[in-house]
Amino acid sequence: IEDNFPKVDLVDFNPVFKAHIYFVYLNHKQDSKEGVVHYKTLACSSKEKAIFEVDKITNALLSCSDLESFNLLLHTHENVISELIKMPTVHKKLFSEYDKGVVKSLGAWGGDFVMVTVTDKIDLDYFIAKGFVTIFSFDAMLLR
Repeated sequence: IEDNFPKVDLVDFNPVFKAHIYFVYLNHKQDSKEGVVHYKTLACSSKEKAIFEVDKITNALLSCSDLESFNLLLHTHENVISELIKMPTVHKKLFSEYDKGVVKSLGAWGGDFVMVTVTDKIDLDYFIAKGFVTIFSFDAMLLR
């Protein structure tokens, strides 16, 4: 936020490991307003610390060159937010057995979609078996 307005920087994020990134629909529409209301109740000092950490993680993600480092950064991001809002990660809540990559919340915590990383496309069968059949590749999700 600068001068009470959001500052947005466009980035060109096109990682070499993008074939390992997918978006899975969680079969329900999340009300983001609830997430925003909850966030506003949090202590400012906690939010400032989390914002600082998330900014560092975001910058590192933009220059990430391998899937292993990307997964570690996503995992760290999820843990920062989980600690801040005092809620378990979506990985722990819905996909605790998944060990082939990371499950990253998008939007309001536990939102409509999650971003997942896989070591191989066959790893998506885990999500399909759990009834999450709407899955988009990284390239399919982007507007180009």
